[in-house]
Amino acid sequence: MCVKVIECNVVVVFLRHSVVVCVCVCAGYFSWRNSADGSWFIRALVRVFARHAATMSLQHMMTMVGGIVARDFESCTDDDFTSGMKQVPCTVSTLTRLLYLQPACLQ
Repeated sequence: MCVKVIECNVVVVFLRHSVVVCVCVCAGYFSWRNSADGSWFIRALVRVFARHAATMSLQHMMTMVGGIVARDFESCTDDDFTSGMKQVPCTVSTLTRLLYLQPACLQ
């Protein structure tokens, strides 16, 4: 825990810092997967990390993952209500700097 006094009577407490949470969909919505190819989110995540992990920040890559999932995937079911649905991943971060993965971590 980090405590910082900003003014005489104002104290800011940072309970959780340097945390990144990435989920495949925002609360209250459904995530989708292809029964043969798997989760849309994981497929996009693997694709982006494989191509860009050595050169891009985590935040930039997660933005790309969100764009790929939202743009490139759409449900295709026999039910008119669930066919044509989209999904948008959600990333929440308390990082205060850009995070880059070290090349040794990628092997």
